[in-house]
Amino acid sequence: MFGTGLGAYIPIAIYVCVLSTCLISLFWRPEFGIYVAVGLLPLETTREHLRAYPLGEHVIYLLLISVLVGCLFHYGSIHVRTPLNKIIFIFAIVSYASLWRGAFYLSANAPLWSNDPRFSAWKDLMAMPLLFLASAYAIRSKRQMQIVVLIILISFLAVDQLFIRNMLVRNLSHFDESKRDPGALGYAGSNGLAAYAAQLTCFILGLAAFENKILRPLALYALAAVGAVALMYTFSRGGYIGFLAGMLTLGVLKKRVYLVAVVMLLLTWGLILPASVQERINMTYSKDAGLESSAHSRMELWQDAGQLILDNPVFGTGFATYRFMGRVGDLRDTHNFYVKMLVETGIIGLVIVLVLMAKMTWLSRSLYRQEDPFFKGVGLGLLALCAVMVVVNLFGDRWTYIEINGVLWVMLGMAARALLLVREAEKPSAVQGPAPLIAAPAWGRSGGALNRPVPGSLRTPRA
Repeated sequence: MFGTGLGAYIPIAIYVCVLSTCLISLFWRPEFGIYVAVGLLPLETTREHLRAYPLGEHVIYLLLISVLVGCLFHYGSIHVRTPLNKIIFIFAIVSYASLWRGAFYLSANAPLWSNDPRFSAWKDLMAMPLLFLASAYAIRSKRQMQIVVLIILISFLAVDQLFIRNMLVRNLSHFDESKRDPGALGYAGSNGLAAYAAQLTCFILGLAAFENKILRPLALYALAAVGAVALMYTFSRGGYIGFLAGMLTLGVLKKRVYLVAVVMLLLTWGLILPASVQERINMTYSKDAGLESSAHSRMELWQDAGQLILDNPVFGTGFATYRFMGRVGDLRDTHNFYVKMLVETGIIGLVIVLVLMAKMTWLSRSLYRQEDPFFKGVGLGLLALCAVMVVVNLFGDRWTYIEINGVLWVMLGMAARALLLVREAEKPSAVQGPAPLIAAPAWGRSGGALNRPVPGSLRTPRA
C-alpha cells in the first residue's frame, strides 16, 4: 500500500472492524452495521480476502443479522410497514418454490443448504431484500441517512479510482477483450461494473440537483465525472445505453440540460470518445461480417430460450437452472435478465419481478415529491438509478448481484423510513395547527422534526 508494506494487514483490519461492528450493532447502535455493510457491498475482491478468517465469507450476513437482532433488542420490534413488504414476501416464497421446481426439472439435490449451488444463489439473492428491511429498521433519522449516502459515495470513489488506476497502465489506443476488467466488483464482471458505475453516476447527478451550496454540488459533479470515465472504459455497450436512460430520466424530471447533453453525445460521440470506445461501439454490427460474435451468441441464446419458454410458459424450468443445462456451447446465461426470468420462473416469476421494480420506482417517486431538498435529491437519484437498472438488465443479469444492487436496496429502505419520518412530522398539524417548516439544507444540521424518532421507538436516534 503506497510502498509502506501495510497492504497485507488490510484484510485483517477489515475483519476485526466487521466483528467489532457486529458487537456494536447488537448491544449499542444497530445503524453501525449498515454503515459498514454499504461500504463493503461493491468491494467483492476485498471481501474475497476475508475468506481466510472464520466466517470471513459471510461478513455481509453477519452484519445483517447483527443489525436485525440489535433492532429487536433496542426497539422491541423489527417490523416496519413499507410499500415493498408484501411483494418482497411473495417474491421470496415464489422464488423458493421455483427452486424446488428446478430440483425436479434437473433431477438435482434438494435445495436445503448452502452447499447446493442453486440454494446458495437464492440465498445471496434474498440478502438484498434483507438489506432493505434492515435499512428501514435501523436507519431512523435524516442525519443517519446522510451518513449512509456519504459512505456509499466514498465506496463508489474507491471502486472508480482503483479501476481507472488499473486501466491507465494498459494500452487503450485500440479495443480488445483482454483490456476489460471487472475492477473491485470481481465476480460481477466488467458488465456488472458498468451497470454499477452507470447507476451510481446517475444517482449522484440526481442528488446534486437539489444542492444549493457551491462546494457540495461541485464535489458531486466531480465524483459523477469520475464515474463516467470509469463507465467509459468498461467497454460495456449495455452500460452506455443504461447511462443514457438515466440521463434522460434526469432531464425529463428536473434538468433539461441533460436532454441536451444526451442529444449532443449521440451526435458527436464519433468525434469526442476515445478510439477504443468507438471501436467497441462500432463492432456490434458490420456490413461485411454482420453481427459480431458476442451479439451473435446472444441471438442464439434468445432463440434457444424461446423454445424453453414455449415448453414451460407458466412456471418455467425452475430458479437458477439455465446455467446447468449447457444448451448453447459453454454459455450459462441468457444475457437478458427478463428472458432468464421467463425461462426459469415463467410468466408468474417475471410478473412478480416487474411489479417489484414498479414499486421500487413508485417508492422513489414518493420520496422525490417531498419538500425536504435532501429527500428530493435522493428520490430523484433513485428514479434515475431505477431507470438505469431496468435498461441494463436487458443486456444480462444485473439484478442478482449484491455488488451491483446492494446499495440500491439499502437506499430504498432509507426511502421507506424517510416517508415515515415525513408522515410523523406532519401529524401534529392536524391538532396543533400548522406543521413546522422542514427546510433543513440537504446535508444540514441533525436537529429538527425529521431527525426525531418515529413514535414507538425506544431510543433517540444518534447521528
